[in-house]
Amino acid sequence: MRIRDTTAPLRAWAVKGRRARTSFTTLVALAVTLVAPQGSAQTPLQAAAEDVQRAMTICLQNYRTPDAIGPAFLSVGFAYDPEDFAGEIVDWYRSGRSDVYLFVVGDPGQVTCGITTLSFGVGQAVPFVGQVLEIIAPGLFSPGDFEGGNILPGSPQAFGFECSGFSGLLPQRAVRVSLGAAGNDPTCVETGNTLITLNM
Repeated sequence: MRIRDTTAPLRAWAVKGRRARTSFTTLVALAVTLVAPQGSAQTPLQAAAEDVQRAMTICLQNYRTPDAIGPAFLSVGFAYDPEDFAGEIVDWYRSGRSDVYLFVVGDPGQVTCGITTLSFGVGQAVPFVGQVLEIIAPGLFSPGDFEGGNILPGSPQAFGFECSGFSGLLPQRAVRVSLGAAGNDPTCVETGNTLITLNM
């Protein structure tokens, strides 16, 4: 599956966000995988960024048909690793070419995809996830949560809560994308790794 790409939103983001100029260099390095031909040599960081984009794309494209999520991950090279968690099966998928792994739980009424990478932290992930969302669903996601909150890395609330991330309305579903440091308590602090949670 080829992911549609355009660099115009990335350039527009750079023009609008001059105050985030240092993050732009990092974002370009991560987003270079958006235009890299399949099979070209990649760094571990590029492979992780591409796998995060693939995972987000698969989850968002199948938010109303969660039974299609697993086969879609298998078709792009992720390995299936189920876990029995107190009687509930948690579907884990692991990339064979990067450090990206994820879980999928839910049913057609509510699906959650939790995507983890150890290759970049929340400071890099927030703008990167915003760019990926703009490619997947142009104009449908806004920064922050549905209540108007927008906790970002470095803000006073960051130590107690996850990053607000993005929110959007897809047909028949409100979607919230939050970010935090990977682990059991994903707070909005920089630890060099990221958990991206899509609640759909």
